Amino acid sequence: MAERISDFPQITFPIPEKEIFFRLGGRAGKAGMSETFLSEYKSLIRKAFLLCSACGRTRVLDIVELSSDGVLLSGGEFLIGGQFADTLAGCGKLWCAAATVGSRIIEARDAQTSVSAKSVYDAVGSECAEKAIQFLHERAVRDHLRRGEIVSLKRYSPGYGDMPLETQKMFFRFLELNDLNLSLTSENFIVPEKSVTAWAGIRYLGENLR
Repeated sequence: MAERISDFPQITFPIPEKEIFFRLGGRAGKAGMSETFLSEYKSLIRKAFLLCSACGRTRVLDIVELSSDGVLLSGGEFLIGGQFADTLAGCGKLWCAAATVGSRIIEARDAQTSVSAKSVYDAVGSECAEKAIQFLHERAVRDHLRRGEIVSLKRYSPGYGDMPLETQKMFFRFLELNDLNLSLTSENFIVPEKSVTAWAGIRYLGENLR
């Protein structure tokens, strides 16, 4: 039986400053970057970070059958993705999750007149969304380990491998993401933009992970 939705209305983490700098093509303390410029850069990152309101939802679904085309789930839903199904050998359950940092960071990015400022806001939003889904994943790994289960350390998302982007719709059905003010475009992109979805396999403790 599929587990109920688990809500995480407020996900907190430190500013992922190192990751943001790398995303922007540099690193803190890079040679040639003046102290004044670096200070202003970090100040802009902090302003952008304060606009991120990370939250998320997770759920565990029962796997009925794995095939070369994808995964048959309880309730008759079929998740397309033969490559992903291959990684789930030995798994009896499927973890699904979604995280978002909200729309304020996007609105602020689009309001910037400077290209460099837009890039900073965009990088902050992307890295914070990644930190939010990482938080949910690491939490699931710990929680399921207490139950004698192992959650795969690898995550899989729509649009990768042979899993079509339209499988985003399944997250909206399973997690009722409209309640989090998320929506899908006609091209199956999530709005607001800095939102992430992921799948991961769950198997009993003692079985080998890929």
